[in-house]
Amino acid sequence: MRRALPLLVLLVLVSCGLSGSPTDAEKLAKLDHASSAAPYNAAIDNLVPKCTQDRHRIAALGYAGKTVLANDGHPQFSALDSLRGMDKSTPPGVGPIDCQSVLATWETLIEQ
Repeated sequence: MRRALPLLVLLVLVSCGLSGSPTDAEKLAKLDHASSAAPYNAAIDNLVPKCTQDRHRIAALGYAGKTVLANDGHPQFSALDSLRGMDKSTPPGVGPIDCQSVLATWETLIEQ
């Protein structure tokens, strides 16, 4: 069930209007109570060539990671942490991969 939650959160966010606009990073920064969206933009930009998902789905995965970890007793992780975790967990030179799977793997490692 825990692995299905990021997909559920992603689907809800996409259907609720988290769009591919340049404001995705601003929305994540606001959710994390951050003063600047620049690190979020940079993290999303780093993931775009690595992921099969587009910008708005990558942003939604950042939010899903934060939500899942908070629900599992790890509220200290932000959406930015989730984006950076996906970035660091993506093997170099592999080409675009499913970053939802990368996020699920990263979350599993955090929880062990």
